[in-house]
Amino acid sequence: MDNPLLQENAKTYDDFPYLSHPFAKSLPSLHQAIGKLFGLNPPDLTRARVLELGCASGGNIIPLTFFYPELQVVGVDLSQVQINEGRKIVAAMGLQNRVQLHHLSITDIPDDFGEFDYIICHGVYSWVPDFVQTGIFEVIRKQLKADGIAYISYNVYPGWKSLEIARDAMLFHTRDIQDSTSKVDNAKAMIRYMHQKARKDSMFKRIMDDVDQLVQNSAPYYLAHEFLEIHNSPLYFTDMVKKAAAHQLVFLNEAEISSSFAENWGNDVHADLIKASHNDQLVVEQYLDYINNRQFRQSLFIPQAALASLNRHLSAEAMQTCCFSVSVAKESTPRAEMPQHTHFIFNHLDTLFYRTQNSREIEALEVLCRFNQLFFDFQTYEDAVKSVMQAHYNREFVTHLLLKLVVSGLLHICGTPPISNRPVNVISATPQVAELNRRYLALRDYIVNARNEMLKPDLIQSLLIPYLDGQHSEADLSAVLLQAHADGKIKFNHNSPDAEAVEVTDAQEIEKLAGEFTRNALLHLRENGMLIG
Repeated sequence: MDNPLLQENAKTYDDFPYLSHPFAKSLPSLHQAIGKLFGLNPPDLTRARVLELGCASGGNIIPLTFFYPELQVVGVDLSQVQINEGRKIVAAMGLQNRVQLHHLSITDIPDDFGEFDYIICHGVYSWVPDFVQTGIFEVIRKQLKADGIAYISYNVYPGWKSLEIARDAMLFHTRDIQDSTSKVDNAKAMIRYMHQKARKDSMFKRIMDDVDQLVQNSAPYYLAHEFLEIHNSPLYFTDMVKKAAAHQLVFLNEAEISSSFAENWGNDVHADLIKASHNDQLVVEQYLDYINNRQFRQSLFIPQAALASLNRHLSAEAMQTCCFSVSVAKESTPRAEMPQHTHFIFNHLDTLFYRTQNSREIEALEVLCRFNQLFFDFQTYEDAVKSVMQAHYNREFVTHLLLKLVVSGLLHICGTPPISNRPVNVISATPQVAELNRRYLALRDYIVNARNEMLKPDLIQSLLIPYLDGQHSEADLSAVLLQAHADGKIKFNHNSPDAEAVEVTDAQEIEKLAGEFTRNALLHLRENGMLIG
């Protein structure tokens, strides 16, 4: 790594390490399912090989092995500090035979690394020099299997047009500051000043409202690398597609499936864009970026040789070969403003709602609620719906409903369900969090579910998780909190009429609260897919 640009790049990450954690849309089993929906036959994840380019300390790939015990993952990163941290975690977890982390430039990856079924490149492409961007595509071209899928995230226009003003101002204001922490603090101050001084009711003021909120609420490491990094090169989606094509790679779809479907913005938008694009999905994608002022993409690419099998029309038959996971509940009472509708709450990453008056949809969605947090295949769901609908059951209707939920971003889809540590949706007599997750929490400040979503436990959850080994009852767990209270680690409060917190000292009340806190912690872990059977 003799290139001065790479050395400078590495130093910024050594000085201000990027928080390494999982990204749900980079999950290979999701990419596998998307490939299936478009007529491809991507590799099964059971014994797959996964490569991450720019892996930091492995936070996005190490947890994959919790759920796919025969999966092999390889990560490379330019930061020696991050790789050293990741290797310590891998060693502490006993995962050396399944996870290899290399201190290496993407441009120096040797051919003897072999081929990979899935390649991930999150948060790298836009933040490296041109020759490294070329190197990313070259690694994918040479080392992605013929039926494999690659994921690349990157900043895009038009959304980054306004953010570039903020970035330029932050860089200008901090041009003479060397200390990373001071640089971030002064950059935030510059944005706050611009926001305060922007002319009221101007377009620029409205832009700065959003920019200031983003900057002030972001973690320092994020600001350091998103806005103050040496390189940040957004581009238009169509230009990214052209760059990929130069390396014999073809755009498949967005990992965030819902963002690729114009019908999610209304039937009129869908009709307009289909007409304007002459039914060319790549053109539709670019129009959608303009309509939504998009800033960031998470795109999937496949080898050009796979283009012959690619079908842009979603396959209902392929849906029936996939696996699903959902976080859903039915609202218990009708809403006053829409009393004739039944509402279902979906909490996959964001809280979304699905409302319907269709009695068959209501029946099918009520059945779906039984599968909350579980991974299930089409056949299992179909059998459950059949038992409710009986003679009224229609396979085409149910397939279409599931497809609509997937395309709307309400239903998680995967190609290979987790092999081990599958979540459960009941709190057992002796609740359990995966052993690997319990050990991981001692090394990181979060745990990870099978959808590659992380949860940062609060103090109560952190105290309980080490005991969620399938050997302790809820009463045992409550006793853990009582002991923590006795040791002065926690205290229980209740709010007085004047809204001030008052410490509870009554022994019976403390015991009652310990039980309530235990139950609430278990419910929270369950609703985030962290409890296993």
